[in-house]
Amino acid sequence: MNTFSLIKNIYLLSAIMVANVEAGPLSKLYITDANNNRVDVVQGDTIVSSFNTIIAPSFSILPGPIAVTHTIMTINYNNGPGAEYTLNGVATGVVYNTPNGPNVYTDDGTTDGRHIYTVNRDTGAVYQMEMNWTNQQTLFTTQASDSGITYDPSNVSLWLSNTGTGKVVNYALNGTKLSEFNTGLLGLVSTALDPLDNTLWFTVWDGTGKLKQYSKAGALLATVTIPNLSGWNLGMEAQTSIPEPGSLGLLATGLALLGYGRRREKS
Repeated sequence: MNTFSLIKNIYLLSAIMVANVEAGPLSKLYITDANNNRVDVVQGDTIVSSFNTIIAPSFSILPGPIAVTHTIMTINYNNGPGAEYTLNGVATGVVYNTPNGPNVYTDDGTTDGRHIYTVNRDTGAVYQMEMNWTNQQTLFTTQASDSGITYDPSNVSLWLSNTGTGKVVNYALNGTKLSEFNTGLLGLVSTALDPLDNTLWFTVWDGTGKLKQYSKAGALLATVTIPNLSGWNLGMEAQTSIPEPGSLGLLATGLALLGYGRRREKS
């Protein structure tokens, strides 16, 4: 076993031990509460911070679908506008126009850092959009009542949960079904992938404020009650890591130097 693999295994073991102590997500999960016009940030078994969403002229922005990178981007679940916030919950001034057509309802969102994805709760159509919630394109169609959605970078795919059946399905971006399991739970509204331990988290539309944690193979790992978390949440997402332009430049420089060194060795 090389040094990198050893460090990675130690880190994962430590993460699992911490998870058992905290009984909650290792990463911060950003959860939208449409009933209270709020975004709650959950880590471990507590709400570590929260902020109110802005009110547009004559229109309350009820947060639903959410995408998180270096900022928080959320739109109205009921075919309305949305806005951007810093990770500390401060509105940046960017307001998104209504991205959907008439009678299009979406509860949850996700991003791969290049596009935003969401799913039509009524029809099961999975949409790909630009990072400002525009230029909506249908990637594929699953089944009605699919509500939760999250991106999985490990195999470039989307996990979708069905609020009517409790089924969770992993799809490639072309709609190919990769795997599935059934939680047996009704009301799975939103889905998030915790990048620190590679597990799936779900909110349940039952008024209890509980979060459910599952492995990708479908094993129930934890049921966590978060004090003061509303039981009527919609979107949920962990932060998506995006390489900064400076980091990409350093990577390119490093690769160029590596190639130069190899050419020197051969000469």
